[in-house]
Amino acid sequence: MIQRIFIAIALPEDFRSQLIQIQDRYHLPVSWVQADNLHVTVLFLGAVQSENVYQIIREVERVAKKHQPFTLNFGQVRYGPDDSLPPRLVWLTGEENQEFNKLKEEIDQRLRAENLYYLPDQSRDAKIHVTLGRVKKWEWAKLEAEAREPIKEDLDRQVMVNEILIMESKLSPGRPPKYFVIETIPLKSL
Repeated sequence: MIQRIFIAIALPEDFRSQLIQIQDRYHLPVSWVQADNLHVTVLFLGAVQSENVYQIIREVERVAKKHQPFTLNFGQVRYGPDDSLPPRLVWLTGEENQEFNKLKEEIDQRLRAENLYYLPDQSRDAKIHVTLGRVKKWEWAKLEAEAREPIKEDLDRQVMVNEILIMESKLSPGRPPKYFVIETIPLKSL
């Protein structure tokens, strides 16, 4: 059996509530992400054989034990990526973070060394972000220019990262994906 697997960082409930309030302020052709699905993706593995999930968990645990908790800083809600037109996403951008990058790179290298996933390298281009919604491109194209609300909100928020999640994404036609936590993996104890 095939599972869609990704590695993520959970957001605190109060922060997710704050992000939902931001979503509610905009009336745009956007498929908004539900509160329970808001997260930071560390690494998207994609289609993985079910029999490899246990080994993925063990390899991620080995890496996580070497990394101490760290803080992610978030700053701005805007269209993305990089103000592309038409935009693809509404997202909350995070500041560059060395600890996050090291964790991501080590997980990526470890899983590739064990032949546990095969997607192109994600470590160089990806920015730390929370996807708040996906723009419906056909509906966006129909909007008059003045109806395309600008989005640029400053949001100064920090999130302490002391664990990472192994998650599964289940897709259903015409519905948003559903995410399930398979395993919660703590980072190294202080």
